[in-house]
This record gives sequence, C-alpha cells and structure tokens, in this order.
Amino acid sequence: TLSRLRAFRKEMLQEADRAMHASGSLFEAEVTERTPVGASEILRGSIFGEVVNVTGQEIEGRVGSPEIYALPVEDGRQPGKWPPPGALLQWVERVLGYTGALAQRVEFLVRRKIGTKGTRGQHMFRDGWTASEGRIRRIWKKLVSDVPKRHWR
Repeated sequence: TLSRLRAFRKEMLQEADRAMHASGSLFEAEVTERTPVGASEILRGSIFGEVVNVTGQEIEGRVGSPEIYALPVEDGRQPGKWPPPGALLQWVERVLGYTGALAQRVEFLVRRKIGTKGTRGQHMFRDGWTASEGRIRRIWKKLVSDVPKRHWR
C-alpha cells in the first residue's frame, strides 16, 4: 500500500543517514590515525568527516582537511618547486630544535632540498580508505538487506 511505501522510504532515508555518519566516522578515524603529526599536529587535528547532502534521491559524505598542505602531504611533492618561504619554519624550530636566524637558514636549506628532491606522499586518505572500505561496505550491505526485510515480509 502507499502508506507502507512511504514508511519504507522514510526508514531507508533515516538508515542511510545513520549509515553515512557511521561510514564517515570509520573513514575519518582511519585517515586521522595515518596522518603525520608534524610539528604542530594541525594537519592531524584538521581531518573531518561530514554528511553534506541528504535528499530523497541521494546522500553524500565527505572526509577531508581544510589545510592547504594536506594534498602535498597525501600525494607528495614533485621536485622542481620550492615550498614558500616560512612554510617550514615552525617545523624546523619544533622538530629540529633550531631558533632565530639559524632556524631561518636551516628552513631555507630544507625548502631547497624539497625543491630539488621532492617529498614522498604519506597516502593517509588512500590507505585510510583501504583500511575502512570493507567495514563500510558491510554497513551499506546490511542497510539494503535489513530495511526491506522489515517492510516486505
């Protein structure tokens, strides 16, 4: 009947919202665990998950970081372009322990080395997805199996 169909649709949307939140939380946790701490823990602390779109037709979740350097950390940096001046000063001070003019000189050398050699990607999003994908698929498989069973026995 039409009322059963409406109840089914409503429950599917509610369960899809729950499944997306659970999926995002799993993926976010796996990414966060794999994100380098660096000098300030800013990147690791910036990882977020959110459900951004829930309509009668679709649901969308997102896991990411607003930090501009998240992509170069994920994918690495090809040789040829230096990081901007000052970008690594805090890292040089906190991780290497240099201060003042010496820290600025060392930061220059680190930027030059990165510009010459590049950096290796950390792949925290790629590897976080690999680690969470199976569990996320099980969440959604259970949803599409259980909800219809409750309504169409």
